[in-house]
Amino acid sequence: MKRIFVSGCYDIIHAGHLQFFEEARSLGDHLTVSFASEDVLWHHKQRRSSIPDEHKKAVLEGLRMVDEVIIGTDHDLGLDFKSYFLEAKPDILAVTEDDQYEAIKRDLCDQVGCTYRVLPKTPPKFDPVSTSGIVKWVKAPTESPLRVDFAGGWLDVPRHAREGAFIVNCAISPLVSLRDWTYEKRSGLGGSGAWALLNGEDGVDSELDLGVG
Repeated sequence: MKRIFVSGCYDIIHAGHLQFFEEARSLGDHLTVSFASEDVLWHHKQRRSSIPDEHKKAVLEGLRMVDEVIIGTDHDLGLDFKSYFLEAKPDILAVTEDDQYEAIKRDLCDQVGCTYRVLPKTPPKFDPVSTSGIVKWVKAPTESPLRVDFAGGWLDVPRHAREGAFIVNCAISPLVSLRDWTYEKRSGLGGSGAWALLNGEDGVDSELDLGVG
């Protein structure tokens, strides 16, 4: 039996993870998935896990392509699974092309006669997402105030203001959402900031990108 091993944080499971698991499982007969424990995640990334370890373990165990799930508790950076790996001696350690711990993982593989296998990137079955992107989306507000100008100009944007001119604004600030936005979307400073907030981005950065003074 050829045993395959993969590791990661897998803090919020998404379709990209499932595709990676399927491709790794196709390399052999048994797939072990390791994820960093809550303690390790906090120690190395200073962030809390999305759900408790036992819940995450149960979710991963419920995937049809996964045969075994372990929780990595070692504090070696990039090798939280080291103790298990040295004992289990899997046949293949499968990683993605952007594995930032390649050197130390190759060394670990050499210690037990395991093959370090880089899986080439394949076209995603769904639009790619990331854990950080999902977190931003979840944290985004459902509504945001929008500034709608009826008169005046770009006095707060010096590069667009006319030198020596006097400008008086007349504006309203209705609430908008991604589902209920009756004005032109992403137009003007108020629109760009509101659009950014509703999509989990920084509204201030969006305004500054337009040259707000």
